[in-house]
Amino acid sequence: MDSAGVGVGVLSNVVTFIDSNGNSTSTIPNNLTVDFPDSSSVWGYYNPLTNITTVGLDLDILGLIDVSLGPLCTQKDFVQPLFEKIANRHNAAGQVLCQTVLRDLLANPDIKLETNTGKRIRAIKVQDGHYTFMLPANVQSVQIVSRTSRPCDVEGPFVDDRRKLGVAVGQITLRDARNVLEVSTHLENEELPGWYALEQNGTARWTNGNAKLDLNVRPASGIRMLSVQVLAAGPYLVSDATATQLAKRA
Repeated sequence: MDSAGVGVGVLSNVVTFIDSNGNSTSTIPNNLTVDFPDSSSVWGYYNPLTNITTVGLDLDILGLIDVSLGPLCTQKDFVQPLFEKIANRHNAAGQVLCQTVLRDLLANPDIKLETNTGKRIRAIKVQDGHYTFMLPANVQSVQIVSRTSRPCDVEGPFVDDRRKLGVAVGQITLRDARNVLEVSTHLENEELPGWYALEQNGTARWTNGNAKLDLNVRPASGIRMLSVQVLAAGPYLVSDATATQLAKRA
């Protein structure tokens, strides 16, 4: 078949269209999208096992691709109206594009601390988003453990955020009988396990549900109070919480 035949592209991190002779004709970065002038010239199918979409097209229009590239916008306020418009159009035609599934949600993040010995500590007080924990003597670091959820699962496929989010943490303080110390390692150490990138001008950071917190203080023999400010949390899927509970019991 000559070069005016069919081209195939694999949409993964980079989209490459290949002509029928096996030659690459156009490569498109993953942050751009292609607007084909003639949709009847394009076909494709999605393989859920490999998470790859294969696209075929009439190579006569490949020369137009370079001038048809545009930035890919994934903002929710832009994507959601388009998603709903397409869904409504298909539903009106009797073609179910997607089905809305009502999911049971939880607001409680179920936050606790876990020491290096495996001991779990529940908050003794929760007020205005501040969780207060009583730390045993000589604890130098803890894990902040909580429920997690992905915004794309909770809100819908029009949300381009597939991170497993625990809680967004702001200010942390450590109090003993004499002093109140600010703990800021979670806002300073970018490599601290269990944390995503800093947000809100470096004043907040999301956990992945199991985030390490170094206290960076000298060992103390007395009881101390750790206060963790939670700026945002959830909602969380009930199904995820149930699955986690069953896994712990197994």
